[in-house]
Amino acid sequence: MGIDDKKVLVVVFGVVVTNVTCSAVLILIAIVLIHPASRSLADRVSFRITTYAMVASMGQCAAGVALFKVPKSQCAFPMWLSMFTWTLSAFLFFCIALNLQLVLVHGVNGQQMEKYYVGVSLLLAITLSVPPFAADQYGWDPLFDICWYRSSDISERLKWQIFSEYSRSILCVVCELVSFSVVIWYLFRRRIFLRARRQSQSNSHDTVSVRHDLLTKVVLRTALYPVVSLVVNIMTMSVSILANSSGSDAKTDYLMLLVGPIIWIIRIAVYSLLAVTDPSLLRGLRAIRESRRQTQSGIYGSSTFSPVPLSSIGQLTEITTEQMNEVTDRTFDKMDSTNISIDARDIDAELGVDPYPLVRVVLSRHMVLEERHMVEIGKHL
Repeated sequence: MGIDDKKVLVVVFGVVVTNVTCSAVLILIAIVLIHPASRSLADRVSFRITTYAMVASMGQCAAGVALFKVPKSQCAFPMWLSMFTWTLSAFLFFCIALNLQLVLVHGVNGQQMEKYYVGVSLLLAITLSVPPFAADQYGWDPLFDICWYRSSDISERLKWQIFSEYSRSILCVVCELVSFSVVIWYLFRRRIFLRARRQSQSNSHDTVSVRHDLLTKVVLRTALYPVVSLVVNIMTMSVSILANSSGSDAKTDYLMLLVGPIIWIIRIAVYSLLAVTDPSLLRGLRAIRESRRQTQSGIYGSSTFSPVPLSSIGQLTEITTEQMNEVTDRTFDKMDSTNISIDARDIDAELGVDPYPLVRVVLSRHMVLEERHMVEIGKHL
């Protein structure tokens, strides 16, 4: 098998894998968004941003198909589409980490910020991808015999790469690391505060341990986005720098053509894995399964995974993150004499609740403390 045949094989494999992966994830998301039993469970900022990013990734997959199909002289537009969708999805995934910091640490309303996440990501993607396309920089690369940058001048190519690719990668990496560090520091301080408070209130050590474990799970899940982005961006920049520094070398040419699609496949596959394991998606799929089971068996009672109606737990007063940090065991009941205690930092990762500020509602009417039924309600601010 010659080098050209290997090029085609690598590209075809990458296109097939990424298209199948993205399509499968988007189909699952569409099912959850359409089905009545799961629609309300998908009403979360992080899940919607993940959906937008996966749609952008699907656009990148479509651009990959076009790059493989169109003639060499017509590959400039698919190349721009690939760069635009890559940049857009990168900034959208960063916004998930940013939203966690703003909501959890600074008490910002994530639902109000959602339009800014999408708008600024679109603006940055257009700003970084349109100028090279307008300057006729995208096209068939005479040095590496692929659709990339058409100029044979290494210095000019590097200038446009710094503007459109390296700036995006550096910006995302720096901002994600800063955001993640702030969240880790906040959770670390919060853990110390919770431990001291629980010990002063003579609560069991098991409760503190559970809290610590849950916070650790939140940190690990949050770390996936910046860690994946960091690794992918470093790999992408390394391949580009290696290609530019060595010029038209046969071995480097083959290495770049092999590693480039592999990075593309890994990026979309890992982000698809993150999307398909999103708590809102998992809860939605469980709700659909439970709804079908109830329909088939003729049972219409309550279910562990079914949404809990607010009428059964009382009406809650909306509070900010700062107020949630300061409040413990206060009553926010407006319907009857039910005692509803609020603990702003209990997080049930096993039920698939996103790592955002939560309100823990304890039903205590006619029940002893050990028998209270716990209901988790995620609350975006």
